Amino acid sequence: MTLNRRDSPTADADACIKNSLILYRFIITCRNTETHHIMFKKLSLILIVTVFAHKADAQCTYGNCYDGNGTYLFENGDRYKGLWKKGIPNGYGVYVFTNGDEYKGSFKAGLMDGRGTYTYSNGDKYIGAWKEGKMNGRGHFHWSLPGDLMTNAKYEGFFKDGVPTNIDIPATGTPAEPPKHK
Repeated sequence: MTLNRRDSPTADADACIKNSLILYRFIITCRNTETHHIMFKKLSLILIVTVFAHKADAQCTYGNCYDGNGTYLFENGDRYKGLWKKGIPNGYGVYVFTNGDEYKGSFKAGLMDGRGTYTYSNGDKYIGAWKEGKMNGRGHFHWSLPGDLMTNAKYEGFFKDGVPTNIDIPATGTPAEPPKHK
């Protein structure tokens, strides 16, 4: 998961301030005309609709989503609750994806980094080290397979760039010759 500048709370605030300044300049220009009152009502309605439409897409729903602890709802429906630094998740947090996946753990510069648990919507789970948004270092991956076949299969070991490393599969050798019938 990478947060781009367009999805961050600070980008939302910057766009809102820019739009407010443009509207303010327009109102000041129209202030001395006879149609000021009608124009002001229309522009106020446009501003209110714009603000509420924007708020429905992405917003900080609780706390401080710039420098502190807050909850942010992204445009795609994902939700992050945790620590923020300069408008980017940084520190411990919980990220819930719209598909049902969930990550609980450390973030650095908006990416999963440090110790964390990623639970997939199908029940699979990874517990371990993360670096720059990928499984890296020691970890445990548990598969949640349906039925009795290989239920609770798991891999414990090292991961690099999201892939298990050093998997030892014992060699079976060549099959023995079948017994000869007399």
